[in-house]
Amino acid sequence: MSIRKTRTLRNSLIWHEFPPLRLTLRRNGLKRENETPSTGLWHRIRNRSARWLPKHFLEKKFQHFAYVGDAQEHEWSIRRGNAFQTNLSSRGYHCAIYPLLTEAEKEDWVLESRRLVRWLRRLPKPVGLLAALDVRARQVLRVCFDAGIAVPNEIAVLGVDNDELLCESTYPPLSSILLEKEKSGELAAKLLDQLMHKKVPSGTIYTTGADYLVPRYSTDALQVTDKIIIEAVEFIRANARRGINASDVV
Repeated sequence: MSIRKTRTLRNSLIWHEFPPLRLTLRRNGLKRENETPSTGLWHRIRNRSARWLPKHFLEKKFQHFAYVGDAQEHEWSIRRGNAFQTNLSSRGYHCAIYPLLTEAEKEDWVLESRRLVRWLRRLPKPVGLLAALDVRARQVLRVCFDAGIAVPNEIAVLGVDNDELLCESTYPPLSSILLEKEKSGELAAKLLDQLMHKKVPSGTIYTTGADYLVPRYSTDALQVTDKIIIEAVEFIRANARRGINASDVV
C-alpha cells in the first residue's frame, strides 16, 4: 500500500466510525467477518487517556468522582469509564458510574434526561465528572443548568475530543481532552496494511494517549461546600462585566 493511500485511509478512519472487523487472510483472498470488541482492528489500538484523565480533578482536590458514558453504550465508552474508575480506585477513591439505559431511554432524550438529573442530584458534592465525549458532556451541562446545579462548583464537567465549536458554545464553556486522533488513524491504517500482508503477530496491542487538556470554565471549581459562597462566586463570574459592586453580591 502506497504512502498516499495510507494517508487517505488514515484520514477516513479519523472522521468516520466503522464497526470492528476481523480480517482473515486465506489463500483465496481476504475475508471480512463480524468481530468481537476485544480483538477487532480498531480495538487493537487502545487509548490510554483514561489513566491520565483523573489528574486534572485530583490537582483540584476533588474527593468525589463520576462518569457518564455514551448513551448508546459503545465498547470504547465502557472501556473509558472502566479505566477511569480503575485508576481512581487504585488511588483510594470511589467513582460513580451512570447506570445503563433502557432501550426507551436510549431513543428518548426527554425520558433519559429525567433519569440523569435524578442521578446527578444524588451525587456527593462537589464532584468531578468525566463524560465519554464532548456531546455527552454538553447534555450533562444542559441538565445541570435546567436543574439549578452549579457548574463547576457543585459538578465540574470534563469532556473528551475538544470539539472547539461545541466546547466554546456550551454554558459554561466546556473543558475537554484533546486526543491523538491523527496518530490513532495513522496507526489503524498501518495496522490494516500489515494485517493484509500477514505482518502483525496475533494479539499485538498499540496504545495512544491524549495530546493535552484544554481547560475552560466547566472545571474551574472552588473547593468550598458553603452554598451561599458558591452562589456568590457564580453571580460574580456571570456579572463581572456589568459594573456590579459588593452590595449587589451581598
